Amino acid sequence: MFGSESFEFGERLFRQAAAFTPAPTRENALDFTTSVIVGSKPKDAFEAMLAAQMAAVHLATMRVAGTLSGAQFPRQIGSAGRSLNQLARTFAMQMDTLKRDRSSGQQVVVKHVTVNEGGQAIVGDVRTGGGTR
Repeated sequence: MFGSESFEFGERLFRQAAAFTPAPTRENALDFTTSVIVGSKPKDAFEAMLAAQMAAVHLATMRVAGTLSGAQFPRQIGSAGRSLNQLARTFAMQMDTLKRDRSSGQQVVVKHVTVNEGGQAIVGDVRTGGGTR
């Protein structure tokens, strides 16, 4: 469920999630965090930790968005706006990290290549021989 066979790992991850959650909304936030971790179907403990961090960042993002919507003074608006931007960027980087981790690990580099009519293109590594001139 938490990407690890270790009960202790799952319990500690759950306790860490409880520690960052504000008391009045703790039960709902813990349910949300647990559903994010389980729903991400982590393949290992590292993915489970990343999912927990993503849930925490999402909850913080939503909290800051609420603060921004109620802000009345320029200083409040600026501070909440910057925080919201940083949290949203962090979440996007976390998503990218998760996608990269789950990809096959193979990278494909595509460079602009022009092949004129009658020409031929080779896909793959091309190495020129060490022949003499």
